[in-house]
Amino acid sequence: MILAAGLLVPAAAAAQQDPPPATPGIVIKLAWKDPVPDLSGVEFDSATGPVRLDRAAITIFSIALVPCEETSRNTPRNTGAPAILHAVLGISRAEAGHGGTPSPFQLVHSAAETIGVGEAWTAGTINLPDVEYCAAHYLVVRAFSGSRAIETHPEVRGLTLALDGSVRDRGGKSMRFRILTPEAHGRVIPLTTNEGKPFRGRLPNGAVLTLIRDFRFIFRELDVSRRGAETARQVLRNLMKHTVAEVQF
Repeated sequence: MILAAGLLVPAAAAAQQDPPPATPGIVIKLAWKDPVPDLSGVEFDSATGPVRLDRAAITIFSIALVPCEETSRNTPRNTGAPAILHAVLGISRAEAGHGGTPSPFQLVHSAAETIGVGEAWTAGTINLPDVEYCAAHYLVVRAFSGSRAIETHPEVRGLTLALDGSVRDRGGKSMRFRILTPEAHGRVIPLTTNEGKPFRGRLPNGAVLTLIRDFRFIFRELDVSRRGAETARQVLRNLMKHTVAEVQF
């Protein structure tokens, strides 16, 4: 279940730069699977050939918990992610998390990150309605002046994704490329335990939801030599496809 749309960020959202103070509730974290100190030694597979990145920045916007009632009602073969966003978050596909007041199911925290680099970090806490949860919604949206860490990631200002690197084709020829997009992208991800089993249930205060993203697959089956918005969309699709939403308590 995938969502992609161009969005506007209201001025009110720009005030949120740092995680809110810790309060009793569900802790929301973000992590990279097997993170690296930097990307200099990482080689990615692609349909074109081996890829190396000089810079790779992405901007998170929000994480929401999705009640089981909505995940069963809105399946991929039915109405999908946009319907869940409307039913759970009270927003339309076009708004996609940028209404003036966040939903009680949603943590809004715009932050720029280097893909694959750094340890897990806490985006904040959220006090949820007492219902059963089966999924999380992960949304990335272009950065703005109030985004966390934008000063150290200026390349992603006004963008959701900014990649610069080189690819070596099957004949050994090296080619520079740049992939940029201001488009938003989101996905509804089933909840799992830290043992990889599906999770369905209530989340007590103090529970931790961690989105673990496997960045090594971002170029899988992608022709990096192609230009245009679809190339950037496929990078985001690959990242979302290889993200798990793990709960612990």
